[in-house]
Amino acid sequence: MWRIVGWLVVPFLHLLFRWRRLSGPARIFGMIWTIGIAIIIISTVQTMPQDTGGTVGTPTSDQYDVKLVFPADRYPETADHIQDAIAKGESPICTIDRSESDTHRDASLAGIPTKKGYDRDEWPMAMCAEGGSGADIRYVTPSDNRGAGSWIGGQLNDYADGTRVWIVIDNTEASNEIGSDLDATARAVASSASNSGASKAADAAVGTDNNAAAGSGTKSNASSGSNTSGTTSSSNENESTTKANPSVETNVASDVASNHTSSTQTEIVYKNCTDVRAAGAAPLHKGDPGYSKKLDRDGDGVACE
Repeated sequence: MWRIVGWLVVPFLHLLFRWRRLSGPARIFGMIWTIGIAIIIISTVQTMPQDTGGTVGTPTSDQYDVKLVFPADRYPETADHIQDAIAKGESPICTIDRSESDTHRDASLAGIPTKKGYDRDEWPMAMCAEGGSGADIRYVTPSDNRGAGSWIGGQLNDYADGTRVWIVIDNTEASNEIGSDLDATARAVASSASNSGASKAADAAVGTDNNAAAGSGTKSNASSGSNTSGTTSSSNENESTTKANPSVETNVASDVASNHTSSTQTEIVYKNCTDVRAAGAAPLHKGDPGYSKKLDRDGDGVACE
């Protein structure tokens, strides 16, 4: 070891302290030696992995199955925690693993003291395979934390364990490449139903006007025909506008929309406390999404303690 150090250091010492005494060839050799060592050091530094500050890049299409847009305006504290945790290097992907949620929660919260008036929010969540020991923990107000847990649990209720969910905040990330934007799907289904209902109502109104005009002569019929034409044109324009401005990303499958319409439009209901804990929403307080008296067996206003 010391011989290697000597071979590296001694030539430089000779160059510094004995430059005037060195012959021409020795000086040339010393300069070549110095340049060679400098090149080796520079190339080594360039090949070393760079510190990116722990940030995680946008997942590629083969790294997730579904994209879920989290509403930061409804649960700002939890949204801020998710963003900060991902910026520190935590995974933005949640691989659903409900069967191990209790184990993950115990591991992630071990050694983290409770704080009066706050919940301990973990990211990745306990229901994720990425969760557990080493998760990022933050104190969050109970209403924000439990509401967020219930919302995510309800959105992912129909997805099986093993599904990889990319969770983004307020749709600020890149557009989805595969899977489904759950919020966008729900909006598209609701918009489609609204447009369909409006079109049927317009057709019914036109039919009523035509029947009334039939008993008042040719002039009324002509007027009715004009109204019918105008209404039909307006209906066609509405349909054209709807097709030209789809609110669902082009690669969203129709069966995904049908599967999630009911879960998005209905109230969150848990069958039992096992489902509540799997969704990361336990305990439920009276007034929280998913709370019911059948879960609150002792009637103290707190279910699934």
